[in-house]
Amino acid sequence: MQNDSQRGSRSQARQPVKLSGQVPFIVALCICFSLGEIASAQKDEASIVGTVEDPSGAVVPGAQVTATDVDRGTSFVTSTGTSGNYVAGPLKIGRYRVKVSKKDFKTVIIAPFELQVGQRKEVNVKLEIGEVMQSVNINAVPALETQTSDLGQVIDNRTITRPAPEWPKLQPIGATRCRYRSGRARSRK
Repeated sequence: MQNDSQRGSRSQARQPVKLSGQVPFIVALCICFSLGEIASAQKDEASIVGTVEDPSGAVVPGAQVTATDVDRGTSFVTSTGTSGNYVAGPLKIGRYRVKVSKKDFKTVIIAPFELQVGQRKEVNVKLEIGEVMQSVNINAVPALETQTSDLGQVIDNRTITRPAPEWPKLQPIGATRCRYRSGRARSRK
């Protein structure tokens, strides 16, 4: 036989759990997490990517790549992988100089270039054989964005403060005005 305390605990275990107070909280929590991911994509960051090759076109693994923000003086140091590729980022937007060095090769220094929001700038480097103390300065970097299909534009204050063009005020064809008098509608053209 069962005593009363055993029967009472079983009947309490069979009652359905009420989630009505927890559902709005769970929904709000899910919305917050999804908005957090969207907001994280809106950062002021960019990256520099590329491949380092020798004069014959063979990739150069283990080359040291330094991206220096010339305005802030900060540097991001990375090295090429076995495929000769490197990724320097995430980087703050600004003007960057890239320096690539490897033993038995001349150091290559790429002149400062502008890095914009969300940009993935491709900077490929061809090292020349020579002393480490020798360096090659390169002043041109291709402006074509080949890493992503994203479209973007940096807008300066002159673009924002420029007045918008004035458009003529047009009325739609066949526009009518209705007047209501004593419960009947009359249309006028």
